[in-house]
Amino acid sequence: MTRVKALTLSLASVVIGAVILAAAGLALAHAQGVQKPLVATPVGYSTVNVDGHRQTVKHVALTLGTYPDSQFSTVFGANHGPHPDWVAYSNNNLVVPQNSVVTITIKQYDGGGALNNTYFGNIFGTLDGTATIDGKVVTHVDPNHIGHTFTLRGIPGSQRNIFVSVPIPANDVVDSCDPGNPDPSICSA
Repeated sequence: MTRVKALTLSLASVVIGAVILAAAGLALAHAQGVQKPLVATPVGYSTVNVDGHRQTVKHVALTLGTYPDSQFSTVFGANHGPHPDWVAYSNNNLVVPQNSVVTITIKQYDGGGALNNTYFGNIFGTLDGTATIDGKVVTHVDPNHIGHTFTLRGIPGSQRNIFVSVPIPANDVVDSCDPGNPDPSICSA
């Protein structure tokens, strides 16, 4: 094979590979619709310790819901069919101001089970290491009765080291929950 032929074949292979990767990327980007952004609501200001100094920062709030996939059977799976082991969130496109305190209320409409790793039954990364669940301030949740965990991780290798994980107890009465219902405790089995 001549040198020009080998170079042409190599270049063609690279171009074809790039086209295939671009097509796969576009297909994945359009596999699930982008939700309208849920913008955090300002609730005031909070004083927090930042690098040993007390600072006053914006305090905002968000409210989310978690649902069994059966409530959103058009969201996941082949041909947008049901994927019963996956969670569906009321919104996954969250917008919060940088360097702010964020209070997130999650209304849990989904059942659950035991965690594969009991470590995630503990609460990490909140301002005081606690969460308020059903009106009670807690530092952990029974790892055998978890619906989901709300977990945020920083990008590995980045300068911002963030890890927030809050376990959300299972809702035992979820089979016929109405996603429009504002109170998950009213759901009936």
